[in-house]
Amino acid sequence: MQQIDLEIFDAEGLHSALDGYAPAGQVSDLDLYEVDFDDRLKGAGFGFGPKNYWKALKVELRLLTCGGDDPEKYAELRNVLCTQSGISQTAVVSTIAVFVGAEIGVQAGLIVPFVALFLIVAARVGYEAFCRAMNMD
Repeated sequence: MQQIDLEIFDAEGLHSALDGYAPAGQVSDLDLYEVDFDDRLKGAGFGFGPKNYWKALKVELRLLTCGGDDPEKYAELRNVLCTQSGISQTAVVSTIAVFVGAEIGVQAGLIVPFVALFLIVAARVGYEAFCRAMNMD
């Protein structure tokens, strides 16, 4: 499987994984959250190096969701998530945050609400539109 099955996500159920984070505008405009993301990381001592964590997060979530340049990178995670029916949306988001956080070098707890936002958008707009938008960056 080269892409994640968006059927496992429930946009409304994913809101519980936002963990108190209140999106300021339209959830569909992910780039509005870059400043919030950077502020959250800087407050935790991240973001002072040369790495653009927002871009790194977007790249990893595109690879997970869409497959992209390295479809095998998250193949095992995609397979596990797609076979776990009935798992809570918070557990799914937390699991993804652990894998992605380890890849970009950020604690999973810091990125959970932003992972949830990406998944909410993907579940609402669909695979094709989401992956096309993610490839524009």
